[in-house]
Amino acid sequence: MQTIIGWGRVEFTVPTGTPLAGYEGGPPRLSTETHDPLYVRVITLEQGGRRICIASCDIVAVDEALSRRVAGRITHWGIDDFILTATHCHSGPAGLFERAGVFGDLVTFMAGEPDRNLINKLERCIMEAIRVSLQEMRPATLRAGVFPGKGIGTDRNDAKNPGDDKLSVLLFETDDGRQAIVYSVACHPTILHAGNTQVSADFPGAAASVLETAPVAIALFLNGSAGDVSTRFTRRATDFGEVGRLGSLLASQVRDVLGRLPRHVDNFELCAFSLPSNMMLRRAATVEEATQNLEKLKREYEAAKHSGMEAGQLRKLESYVEGAMHALVYSRYQPSDESLTLHVGFLRIGVHVLAFFPVELFSALSNSLRKPGSPELIPISYANGYYGYLTDAGIEHTDNYEKHTTLFAFGQGEKLMAEVDDFLRSKRNDG
Repeated sequence: MQTIIGWGRVEFTVPTGTPLAGYEGGPPRLSTETHDPLYVRVITLEQGGRRICIASCDIVAVDEALSRRVAGRITHWGIDDFILTATHCHSGPAGLFERAGVFGDLVTFMAGEPDRNLINKLERCIMEAIRVSLQEMRPATLRAGVFPGKGIGTDRNDAKNPGDDKLSVLLFETDDGRQAIVYSVACHPTILHAGNTQVSADFPGAAASVLETAPVAIALFLNGSAGDVSTRFTRRATDFGEVGRLGSLLASQVRDVLGRLPRHVDNFELCAFSLPSNMMLRRAATVEEATQNLEKLKREYEAAKHSGMEAGQLRKLESYVEGAMHALVYSRYQPSDESLTLHVGFLRIGVHVLAFFPVELFSALSNSLRKPGSPELIPISYANGYYGYLTDAGIEHTDNYEKHTTLFAFGQGEKLMAEVDDFLRSKRNDG
């Protein structure tokens, strides 16, 4: 069955003085200028009269309320399924989450006070990018594959663990030779640290600026199971030169993969489906216990800082302190609900299945799903909402940042992976 494709890209400008998202706990970071632009990128696919739209925003996370609102607005354009994702860059604007749902003040602490003008502006950019993608839909063939991707990130608590080191690339090519790339690796875009006040898309933006030259019309980045993967042990600095270096490295790996993809397929399956899962929430320590742990970790960090510890390991201890600060906030604002329902979305494109999670998924969880010999699963985080880290159960016995910030009871990640595995198996058995 023939598939047609369209794409759109719209810049999302951020006013000077806007608080930046991604590093909470210290004084507000107010933007001083824009170093490189933030974009909303959209690809719309149509097959058999059904339209599916994927949007990727250069921001830290997307709000479920915004995702649902846009999905409702675009039905009159004939779009049946909508997926809204974030690249998770930490030098974009805060204030994009509405105060709603079971988390209330906790969300506001993590994402900043809602900025209605900025939320409306982002919504307009998304709508415009979708509109542009529909202007000139054209037939497309598909080439896709999954290859090793080295040197971008590792497990951010253990440099010897690569995390999820796969690079997934889907190449759509039209009959006039233009190309649209969807590519995914798992890594926190946190080369730029808390001291930066310039708006930036970090390494995904740098990679796209290299890739988006003819014949590539658009290069849409989807962040993978990045919850436990970052550049902590691969970056050589925390400046824009390093953003360019790692962005160029990723772009070169994508270009290398383009030359090794299998032959074009013009008759591939395209379908979307979803899985709801009831997830138990973590019960917090008392405020007194959380305060004592925070003070202990602060002392350990200060001692390490004065000992001349290596930068990557020192940053790890600093992250423990940041996590303990979040734990104290969670103790104060713990939701009364005992559980919530997560919705995992799936998009089958040929033999590849993109799985969209509204969390920061740990590769320690999702690697169990990426099985040789079965349809290639590509896990994507930061999609259609944001509920923080989804960790493996073993993190409970550490002082890692993610242990103190996850909203979910330990073991819930393994439960969800088992449900996803069973769900995909049933879909394969159903044909």
